[in-house]
Formats: sequence, C-alpha cells, structure tokens
Amino acid sequence: MKASQNRIMRTFGRGFTLVEMLVVIGMIASLAAISFPVYKGIQKRVEKQKFEMLLNGMLRAADNFETEYNYMPFIGNSYPAADADRGNCIVAANDFI
Repeated sequence: MKASQNRIMRTFGRGFTLVEMLVVIGMIASLAAISFPVYKGIQKRVEKQKFEMLLNGMLRAADNFETEYNYMPFIGNSYPAADADRGNCIVAANDFI
C-alpha cells in the first residue's frame, strides 16, 4: 500500500497549489497597476511629439511657399497679382500694412 500511496502523491504533487496561483495572479496585477500610469505618460509624450512634428511640417511648408512665391500664404479674399514672366507673386513688405 505504501508504494501505491507514493505513486499517487507523485502524480498530484506536480500541479500548483491555490496559494501559489493567488500569489502569481497578485504579482501580475501589481505589475499591471504599476505599468498603466507609465503607459499613459508615454502616450501623452507621443501625442505632444506628434503635434510638434505636424506644426513643424506646417511651418516648413509655409517657408517653402514663401521661398517659391516671395510672399507668405494667407487666408483672405484677394491674393497679390501674379508676376507675368515667372508666375509667382512679388509683393513689397509695405503692401501688407
């Protein structure tokens, strides 16, 4: 009988106990609780960096426009008249005042 009991104990001794499972679940939960605020901070920094990149792109586009057409783009009802030979606008600085 003793040999059969040892065999039964060996087969049941391979699994986890309830306490071990609860400890592992608690560790995973605590690591998740620590990582969520860190993830939120990283997400905010990524959004800020994305905004800065888009703003820099718009500034670069406006600068390229100004280099090509010799005036800054603006929203309004009338644009300066185009130059006949090159097709771009040449406007003096005092025309915008």
